[in-house]
Parts: sequence; structure tokens; C-alpha cells
Amino acid sequence: MVRMLYYIGRLPPHSTFSHLRSMRNDLDQRDFVAIGAGAGVAAAFLAPISGTLFVVEEATSHFSLPLLWRAFSASMIASYTSHVLDVASNEHQQGKNTFHVTFQQVGPTLAEHRPCNTF
Repeated sequence: MVRMLYYIGRLPPHSTFSHLRSMRNDLDQRDFVAIGAGAGVAAAFLAPISGTLFVVEEATSHFSLPLLWRAFSASMIASYTSHVLDVASNEHQQGKNTFHVTFQQVGPTLAEHRPCNTF
């Protein structure tokens, strides 16, 4: 998913929005690629803050407030879209892929443990 959104992030400066001349420089292309990768992280883990922090820490070499807001917006949209698609696909399955964990107590708890006196 990250790779797919990375490639989508590479598209706008060259093909999709070719009428926008301001996005033709290398810095804007790197920002789009970083935002696309961050949106992929956010969609994969349903964590928009993680996608935003990925863009700020790992994917870009500079920090700017507009980049932060663009990354956060793209991460929120990607996370929300991924969640909606997940809910829509799970309506047909009705809980078949749920993950449930149960725990059993094997030994005494820390409160029940009595230290032995060796003196």
C-alpha cells in the first residue's frame, strides 16, 4: 500500500495536473512523494499521526509548516478511506476475520507469591 501511494504521489507534477506550473520543480515532487508514502503508512496502520510523523522524520530532508499540514491532511484522508473500505468489506463477512485473545493464569500472581526466608 505504501508503494502504491508512493507512485500516486509521483504522478501530479508530470501527468495529472500538468496545467499547474508551480509544481514542476524538484522540491514539490519530493514533497508529493513523501506525502504519498506517509498516506500509505497511515492507510496501512490506520494511524494518521504515524503517517504524518513518517513524512516529517524520514521522508523529507526539510521541515515546513505547509508540508506538515499537507501530510496530515493526506494521512487523515487515507486513514479514513482505508477504514471505510475495511468496514464495507467486513459487513459481508460478519466477524469471520476477527482476532480474539484470551489469557489464562498459569501460576501464582505476584500478590500470592511469598518470599522464602533462607536465614
